[in-house]
Amino acid sequence: MSQQELARHIGISRSYLSKLECGTGISGMSLEILFKIAQAFQINVGQLVRLRVVDYKNCNAHLTSHYKRLELLNHTKRTSRNQTKEN
Repeated sequence: MSQQELARHIGISRSYLSKLECGTGISGMSLEILFKIAQAFQINVGQLVRLRVVDYKNCNAHLTSHYKRLELLNHTKRTSRNQTKEN
């Protein structure tokens, strides 16, 4: 499959696909595009980004840590708002 065919198949421009291949457009790439690329090559997303089982475990631990921080921040924010309303 050519770059132009793949770009057309997943609904993006060839130039954007080229940026993704070079790694310069990855930070703004949506999950939808990632899934479409994997689907076009008939592989799963893990294979596309070369994740191993160990990576999933590390990723899960990392996300859990961030989630706990977010919960704490939200709790602190709610507590602060409640105290402000009471005063």
